[in-house]
Order: sequence, then structure tokens, then C-alpha cells
Amino acid sequence: MIQSHNEYNDVTFKTQNLNKLEFAVFYDCVFEGCVWREAHVRACRFVDCVFESCDLSMVNLLDSAFAGVTFEDCELVGVNFSQARHSVSEPLDMRFNGCRLAFASFTNMTLDARVFEDCALNEALFLNTSLVESDFSGSDLSRAQFDNCDLSNADFRTAKNYMIDVYANKLKQARFRLPEVMNLLAGLPIRIED
Repeated sequence: MIQSHNEYNDVTFKTQNLNKLEFAVFYDCVFEGCVWREAHVRACRFVDCVFESCDLSMVNLLDSAFAGVTFEDCELVGVNFSQARHSVSEPLDMRFNGCRLAFASFTNMTLDARVFEDCALNEALFLNTSLVESDFSGSDLSRAQFDNCDLSNADFRTAKNYMIDVYANKLKQARFRLPEVMNLLAGLPIRIED
């Protein structure tokens, strides 16, 4: 059973339900099928951990730190990642594979070289965020909003349904493929004719 104010090393937690967790530290831990829906996770630290098939929707990550953490096939709907502890010296270091991140918020963050692979990022918000060299391979970005983001060298080649304002974001050397790259033209004051 996970408890506040404890340290855990190399432990696998299966189907653990959680409502509140404070000041806990996890090193090399695996969380399988855990349900932390709407839980309050405050001032915790996760280092080199893996979350597999967990439901963390609407979890509150206030002042919690993540270093080398992977989320595989997880539900992270409505999570405000901006509440997690992140700074230039301690960036939020997460990788997302096959996750549902609808309505997630990433504001005023540095997420350079992060991976969002095969994720559903429907209506996710990226505001004032650096995503240099980030990978959005296979992800669905329907109605996701990018505003004042640095997407330099980001990989959107197999991403779909994105609408990125080319005036409101930095896109230097970002990679795209046809036909999806045509979505970038939607916000331009031009007419495309046959």
C-alpha cells in the first residue's frame, strides 16, 4: 500500500487506488493498472518510474517532480502538468506512449526533446512552452492549441489533425509530411484554388 512520507525503491504497485499522496519518493518503481483519478499528489518525486495502463485523469500534481518517467497506455485526461515542479535546473522529464492526454495543459514549461508517441492530445493546451526537438509521432492533435511555443526541430511527420498558427509559434526546421502539412496553411490569409 502506497503511503505518504515514505520512500520506495524498485517496487511494483499493481491496481493501487489513491486519493491523496504527499511527500513520497519513488525510485525505479512500476505502477500497473493504478487508479489515481482526481487524486491530490503533492510534493512527491518520481525518478526512473513507469506507469502502465493507469488512470490518472484529473490528478493534481502540485509541486511533484518527474525525472525519467514513462507513461504507457495511460489515461491522463485533464491533467494540468504546469502544476508539477519544473524549472531550468529540474525540467519535467516524461515520455508518453499511447496515452490519452485530452484537455491536458502544458503552460510556461520547457519540454524539449519530449516524446508524445501515438497519443490522443485532443484539445490539449501548449502555451508559452518550449518543445524543441519533441516527437509527436502518430499522435492525434485534434483541436490542440499551440500558442507562443518553440517547436523548432519538432517531429510532426506522422502526427495528424494539427492546426498550428505559423505566426504565433516558432517552427524552424520542424518536420512535416504531406498531406497533413496543408493544415498549416489554414491560418494564413491566402486562397488556395484548383
